[in-house]
Amino acid sequence: MNYYELNDFKSIEVDELILAFKNGKTIVSGCIAVFEDSIGKPGDRLVELKNISEEDKTLIFEFGNNEKIIVKSPSHIVINEKVIGIQSSEKISWLNDRQELRYKFDGDKIQTKIILGNHHFRVKQNSAALLIYTW
Repeated sequence: MNYYELNDFKSIEVDELILAFKNGKTIVSGCIAVFEDSIGKPGDRLVELKNISEEDKTLIFEFGNNEKIIVKSPSHIVINEKVIGIQSSEKISWLNDRQELRYKFDGDKIQTKIILGNHHFRVKQNSAALLIYTW
């Protein structure tokens, strides 16, 4: 079984994700990938998830290092023993103290933009919008 292939799993609703997190039924630490892009080398940065909330069809993931990921219009949300994942999203903002990165899915192409800081984007088409993962 490939835990990282989101299409192999049944999707859940936003409220189910939030409840699962609050009840300790999701992973709470791992690495982050947005359209397979990461800050640093993939797997190098381990983060601790502190909160998941929802506001106006937007999921907000808050991490212990003053980092946030904001996911607008998420669809096909999956949780399993190795992953919190979102297969697709309209737009994702990734913010921390040094960077603000934007990813927008426009039809069939991912558009990226640096709002603050420096970053070399390494996105991959046809990949999951967001993975918080462990191994």
